[in-house]
Amino acid sequence: MGIKKEPGYSRIKLDNEVHRFVAGDSSHSHSVHLDKYLDKLASRMKTQGYVPDTSCVLHHVSEDEKESLLHGHKSRQIILRDVRRFHHFREGKCSCGDYW
Repeated sequence: MGIKKEPGYSRIKLDNEVHRFVAGDSSHSHSVHLDKYLDKLASRMKTQGYVPDTSCVLHHVSEDEKESLLHGHKSRQIILRDVRRFHHFREGKCSCGDYW
């Protein structure tokens, strides 16, 4: 039918420069380095007992889990998207008032 889905992407602002990463695209100048780092990080996490649970991706996250995920990142602004909206975390608080 000629319908194509646009690939997902992420953006991060670092040192006043916005970096865009597109799913399945390795054209970013640091892609090789980042892929190696992520592989190393994933391996390290697994050796420490981490087992990813993807059965409830984009579903509700408890208050304790949010606190755990954001611990040490209060000085950063984090933007996440679920199936309905974007969530902006500033100073450890979500813009949705912890609705999700």
